[in-house]
Amino acid sequence: LADLPPTTCLAFFEEEANKTKKIFKAIAAKGKACECAPDDKNTLVMWLAKGFNASKKKIRKSTIELIIDRAGTDYDRLRTEYEKVVAYAGDRDEITDDDVYAVTSEDIEAKIFDMLDAMCARDKALVLEKYYSLTVNNAHPLYILAMIRIQFRTLLHVSELYEEGMNKYDIAKRLKKKEFIVERAIRNTRHFSAQKLEMILEQIADTDMKSKRGLIDPQIGIEMMLTQFTE
Repeated sequence: LADLPPTTCLAFFEEEANKTKKIFKAIAAKGKACECAPDDKNTLVMWLAKGFNASKKKIRKSTIELIIDRAGTDYDRLRTEYEKVVAYAGDRDEITDDDVYAVTSEDIEAKIFDMLDAMCARDKALVLEKYYSLTVNNAHPLYILAMIRIQFRTLLHVSELYEEGMNKYDIAKRLKKKEFIVERAIRNTRHFSAQKLEMILEQIADTDMKSKRGLIDPQIGIEMMLTQFTE
């Protein structure tokens, strides 16, 4: 590093950097170390609000948050959804939640959390409806099962950290999760004890194992599992 020619631009990318290591200190001394963290939800809300204002559209903050909850935090994806909503509203001055639901598409994480919300409400029919909406998009049952496992594991981790007194921002940073996912997880933690979540994770692992060994059909196995979760 000390002998790099002035014409060279060398960049190091790490998911997580240890600031106590010699290599980090050497890089920081010769160049610049910066954290490229994703923007928080408030920043995304303000960014979208500017766009709607430029389009001369009125929209509530909660409706903007709904767009983020459904589309995620990727700026390109949010720009696409914003353009769809504005086009759908046409000459109307105000954009409503109904407009967002009509034209935006949810990412799979959001759909899984919708399924969790339905489980909390013990709404068996809605749980299965949400599951079928995922299969309609050609998502393989075992992929859906893996995503369900990830979200329940996230729910368990969020529950544990929230019990320790951490706020949603610190939890999101610790778990490297989107802020809106942590918000929804916190809201759902009151419906599941840690023991219940661990039991659910065991059932998911059992369904996964039996499906991969050909002991049960994955589609039927997941349907039965989801039905049990709402009892």
